[in-house]
Amino acid sequence: MIVMAFNFVAVLKATLVVGIVGLLIGIVLGFAGSIFEVKKDEKEEKIRACLPGNNCGGCGYPGCDGCAHAIFLGEAPVNQCPVGGPKVAAEIAKVMGVADVPKTEARKAYVRKSDCVGCTLCEKTCAFDSVHVVNKKATVDLDTCKGCGACAAKCPKKAIDLMDESKARELFAAEPKAAAPAAEPAKAPEAKAAPAGEPQKAYVHKENCVGCTLCQKNCPFDSVHVENRKATVNQETCMGCGVCASKCPKKTIELMDASKAKALADQEAAAAAAAPAVEAVKAEAGKAVEAAKAEAGKAVEAAKAEAGKAAEAVKAEAAKTVEAVKAEAAKTVETVKSEATEAVEAAKVQVAETAAKAEEVVEEAVKEVKMHGRTASARPLQGAPGKKNKREHAKSINQKRV
Repeated sequence: MIVMAFNFVAVLKATLVVGIVGLLIGIVLGFAGSIFEVKKDEKEEKIRACLPGNNCGGCGYPGCDGCAHAIFLGEAPVNQCPVGGPKVAAEIAKVMGVADVPKTEARKAYVRKSDCVGCTLCEKTCAFDSVHVVNKKATVDLDTCKGCGACAAKCPKKAIDLMDESKARELFAAEPKAAAPAAEPAKAPEAKAAPAGEPQKAYVHKENCVGCTLCQKNCPFDSVHVENRKATVNQETCMGCGVCASKCPKKTIELMDASKAKALADQEAAAAAAAPAVEAVKAEAGKAVEAAKAEAGKAVEAAKAEAGKAAEAVKAEAAKTVEAVKAEAAKTVETVKSEATEAVEAAKVQVAETAAKAEEVVEEAVKEVKMHGRTASARPLQGAPGKKNKREHAKSINQKRV
């Protein structure tokens, strides 16, 4: 129980602290707001009260507040609001103290039926429900139109003009009322004969299309469809309003004469119809190329095998030739060796014979010398021999050697 009482007191204290801080902050903000308040002139607020408050932007300013501020500063006339008309202009002039109010006729929107494609953008944009599309042609209710110009700004074909009410009513009264729908089929041949007046159609250049679907989402006639990330325009239902072209981020949609657009669409259809045959031809060509590659591969492999065999045969023949050359060389070496041995042996025999003869000659000479030596020693000394005896003695020795 003591713990619970303690928690309750803590929560109470926290609540009081937060409340007191919030109160102080509120007081500070209140004083700051009063000190730094940007006070509006009472006259500007009265001007704002005179304006209708549609915030349509037809005056050229961002809403009625911007228009009131511009009138208060003198940047815009008192009749700047096209929706309020002369009545609102007179009230604002009274607030501003302007005696002479510019008398201007009310502005109304008028649709040129020849340029209208019935896209319904004007009907959807009008804040006063004054524009209606009937039989693919827009019509403005001049009694409820405020002349804000929103429909004219939204029209992709610029077929809506802002003009004085009297002129708008005059043009509207001059329009054919009953025969207009029936007259359109009769004018179709003339449009074909005169290309300048031919209706416009949208055509998508497929090579630049990214399939973002913005054209499909914005087409008011459901004439554009995206398939396989490529947009296609139904030339039968397309009204040539140009909304799809204005929304395309890649600028790949072009408005052109209906005949040209249809011709291009027919070419696309023919190409699409021929695509399967082209793909089949490509597939067959691919198969033929693959078969040719396979055959070429086999031929190359066979050629490689034959070349390998030929190389092996050449190697074998070369090996045999080398072995034969080696054998012949060995035989030749052996023959040379044997002949050299025989020559050496013969030389040895010759040398031995020569040496033996030399020894015999030496022995004969030694014997001769010894013999003469004995004879000389046994003969009585009779004086020294003369030169003639010496020569005869040497001659006899040489003859014996030979």
